[in-house]
Amino acid sequence: MPADVSIPLHPPDVSGCPRGVPLPPLSSVVPWAGPPSPSLQAWAARQLGYPLGTVIRDTVDGLPVVARIECHFAYGAHPEQPGNWHKGTSVYRPAAPGPGGKLVALATPPDGWPSSA
Repeated sequence: MPADVSIPLHPPDVSGCPRGVPLPPLSSVVPWAGPPSPSLQAWAARQLGYPLGTVIRDTVDGLPVVARIECHFAYGAHPEQPGNWHKGTSVYRPAAPGPGGKLVALATPPDGWPSSA
């Protein structure tokens, strides 16, 4: 099954990044932890063809991932300057409540989750 891609009806432009681009919160996800594999890095780079605010659900290296195209600023740059912003792929893991109600990343794709070939 191909990736599940949700593109906003009216995606924001990267020119709005220094002032903040309002994106709805993502639910039931935790940030990616640890170093990304080369295949995850390549997958994330391929997602940059989508506009800001796009949410992608897929499976990479056997792990379920959620990514969103968000505003990123160049490392070492001043974030208050408009020219230092670009689109970037922020990668998250889908999560479920664990002990004590804390969200825990899913280790395997849930039923019906899209999977990369």
